Amino acid sequence: MGRVWWMMVCVAVAACGDDAPPMESGEASGSTAVATTTVAASSTSTTDGDSSGSSGGPTVPEPEPEVDWSPVTCDALDPNYCAFPFPSNVHTVADPETPTGRRVRLDPQGWPVTLGGIQVDLSVLERSDGFSTSGAMLVHMPGATVTGLPTPLDIGFSLEPESPTVLLNAETGERVAHFSELDMSHNQADKRVLFVRPAVRLEEGTRYIVAIRNVVDSDGEPLAASPAFEVLRDLRPTDDADLDARRPLYADIFGRLGDAGVSRDSLQLAWDFTTASRENITGSMLEIRDDALEVLGSGGPEFDIERIEDDYSDNIMRRVEGTISVPLYLETEETGTGFNWGDDGVPAQNGFADFDFEVLIPYAAMDEPAPILHVGHGLLGSLEEVRSGHYQRLANQHNFVLVATDWAGMATPDLLNVAGFLSSGEIHRFQTVADRLQQGVLNAIVFSRALQGDLGADVALEVGDHSAVDPSRVLYAGSSQGGIMGSVLLAVSPDIERGILDVPGQPYNLMLNRSQGFNTYLGLLLQNYDDPVDIQFGLSVIQMMWDRSEPAGYTHLIRDGLLPGSPPKDVLMQVAIGDHQVTTIAAHIMARSANVPNLGPLNRDVFGLETVQGTVQGAAMIEYDWGNTEPVVNIPADDGEDPHGKLRNLDVSLETRVQFLLEGTIETHCDGPCDPQ
Repeated sequence: MGRVWWMMVCVAVAACGDDAPPMESGEASGSTAVATTTVAASSTSTTDGDSSGSSGGPTVPEPEPEVDWSPVTCDALDPNYCAFPFPSNVHTVADPETPTGRRVRLDPQGWPVTLGGIQVDLSVLERSDGFSTSGAMLVHMPGATVTGLPTPLDIGFSLEPESPTVLLNAETGERVAHFSELDMSHNQADKRVLFVRPAVRLEEGTRYIVAIRNVVDSDGEPLAASPAFEVLRDLRPTDDADLDARRPLYADIFGRLGDAGVSRDSLQLAWDFTTASRENITGSMLEIRDDALEVLGSGGPEFDIERIEDDYSDNIMRRVEGTISVPLYLETEETGTGFNWGDDGVPAQNGFADFDFEVLIPYAAMDEPAPILHVGHGLLGSLEEVRSGHYQRLANQHNFVLVATDWAGMATPDLLNVAGFLSSGEIHRFQTVADRLQQGVLNAIVFSRALQGDLGADVALEVGDHSAVDPSRVLYAGSSQGGIMGSVLLAVSPDIERGILDVPGQPYNLMLNRSQGFNTYLGLLLQNYDDPVDIQFGLSVIQMMWDRSEPAGYTHLIRDGLLPGSPPKDVLMQVAIGDHQVTTIAAHIMARSANVPNLGPLNRDVFGLETVQGTVQGAAMIEYDWGNTEPVVNIPADDGEDPHGKLRNLDVSLETRVQFLLEGTIETHCDGPCDPQ
C-alpha cells in the first residue's frame, strides 16, 4: 500500500526520486485504503515576483494564519500510511456542542480491513471530542533511525532547542517532555512506526503541535520530507485544492513553531491535534457514580449473603461470600455489552445487576472493629485473589477487614470477550471493555457504601458484640492490574482515604508491547492484521476509548481532588525495576501525572520527579532493584527472574505498606537504596 500511495503523489508532483519505499510482493491489494488526495505541481508561479522556495522553483504567497481544519480520509503528509500522521485534527469535524468544538471522525476508508474482510465500525469514536491525553503520536518514515532522538533514558533532551522531535503546547508555546522510538516489536524493518510518546499526561482539551526534523537513515543522511509537506513548507504551488486550503492552518503552525525556535526549513513533518476534554473523558464515569449513589441512598445497596465459612484459616476467622445489587448502566449484565445510552447522551440506568463480593474477617477484629481494605486483583483475574496468603497475614497482624469485587471489564468472565474481538479484528468492540470497566469501578464504590451501611451492620459481619467493620476508614491496595485500575478507583471514589498501587503504570498503549503478558493477545491480533503498522494504529485508536476507564484519564486528579464529589487521596507507589509485565517507564509516567515524588535513598534519578528523603506525608514512589536490566525499546523485559510479584513477600515493602495504611506516612525500611537482590 505504501508504495502505491507514494507513487500517486510522486506522479502528481513530479518530485520523487530514490526515496520511494521498495515495492513489496502483494502490496497492491494491501489492507489500507488508497488515498483520495493527490498533489499536483503547477507549471507557473502565482507570486508577483521571481521568488523560490527552499527546494527551488516558484512559490505562492503565505496567507494569513487561520486555525481551521477540513476532514480528510488519507493524509498526503505521510504517504506511507493512510491515517498517518496520527492523531491529527484532520480526523475531526467541527461540533459547537462539545467542549473542544470538535468531534473525532475517522473515515472507514482509511481504516485497514481485516484479513477476514471485516470493516471496523469507527462510529464508536465519534463520542470523543478530541484524542487521547496519553497516546503516542505516530508516523511512518521508512528508513528512519533513532540516532539523535530523545529516548526514555534522556527525556530531558526533548525539551532542549536541538531535539529533533518537538511536542508543543500550541497555546502556551511550551515544549512538552517526550521520548521518540521506533516500533521494535516485530522484525519487519520497513514497517517500523516512529512514535513520539509524551512523558507526561497532556492537558485535556488542548491543541498540540508535533514537529519532526533531522531524522536520519542508517547512513546518517536526513530523510526527505513528503512531497505534500514540501508544498506547504516551501510554499510551492499545487493544483490540489484540499492541500491549498491547508495553507492558512500551516501558516499558524509554522509561525508557532518559529516562535518556539523551530525553523521552518528544518522540518521533515509537522501537524497538530487536540486532546479530548475532561468532561468527555470522565463524564460518563461521574454520571453513573452520582446517579447510582443517589438511587441507593445512605443504606447502600441490597445484598444477599450466600456463604459464611468460619475458622477459614490461621489468620481469617470468617469468610463471607455474597452479591450486591448495583444499578446497571450497561445494555445487559453479560460481558461484551457497552453502555445503555439515554436520549440525553449519558448512560441510563438499566435496572439492577448482582455482582459478587467477598469479605475476609481476621481474628484481630474480635478485639476492635477493623478498617476496610479493598483489594484489587490482577490482569483478567478475580476477587479470589483477596485470599492470597500475604493479604491474610497482613489483615490479621494489623487488623484489616479484606474485601473484594471483580474488576468487571477486565476480570476472568471478560476473557472470552477480549479474546473474541482480538481474534476477529473487530477493534471497535473494545468499547465494551471500556464501558464495562467503568461499571466495575462503580461496583467497588457501591460495595464500599454497602460496608459503610447496611451490609457492614449485618449479623454476618458481627464478631462478639460488635461489627468487624470500622465504617469510618476505607483503604485500598492493589498490585499489577490492581495497581493500575486502583488509581482510577482512588480518583473517583468519594470514600477511600488512601491507597497502595504496587507495580502500576499508564497508559496501556505504552505498556502492552512492553509486557510479557501481552504476547498471547498480540498473537490473536496477528491473525487478522499482518501489517505491524495496522496493529499500532489499532492500539492507538483503542487508547482513545480506554482513557475513560484507565489511569491516563484520572491519575492527575487523585491528589488534588479535582473531580466533584471525590476528595484528595494519599497514594503509595511501589515499583520493581526490570519488571517483565509492567514497565517502569509507565510507572514513572503515572508518578509524574499524579505528582508523586521519588522517595530516597534512590536507586536512580527519575526525570520529572521531585526527590524526597526521610518520612513523608501524602504520597511517594519507591523503586526496588533486584539487579534486572530494562530494555529501552518497546519490547518486554526478560532479564533474570521477573520481579513483578516479589514486592508482596518482601518484608521491608510490607513495613512501608503497613505504616502508610495505618498512619498515612511513608518511609523506606531499606538499608540505603532498596536493592533486595
